Amino acid sequence: MSQRVNIQYSVELDDLQAEVDRLYKSAVWKLYIATSNMPHPDHIEFEGPVLLEMGTLEKIDSLRQELAKIDFMLSDVSNIIQSYVHFKTQPEQIKNDTLEDKLAMFKEALSENTDQG
Repeated sequence: MSQRVNIQYSVELDDLQAEVDRLYKSAVWKLYIATSNMPHPDHIEFEGPVLLEMGTLEKIDSLRQELAKIDFMLSDVSNIIQSYVHFKTQPEQIKNDTLEDKLAMFKEALSENTDQG
């Protein structure tokens, strides 16, 4: 299987829907392609050792690898949605804190710790 690397990037809130749509559609398309050559389950017949061949093993391995890639893509989509829901449901005060407010709170906490030591 190919190597994966975790990255982090930001998008404008207005562009988030389009980005999630793009990732989700890409995963669904890969799933469609991966399964398009598969026979319908009602049409699979097991006569003799037909499945016990190297070609079958290679097809199954290839499908498993593609499904793993799709799973990673859907996991990314899930994580993005989960983060968005968390963002939307956190208290309004936390969302409105500016960087300056956070720095002021950090400096205050730092000075309190310094005064105690």
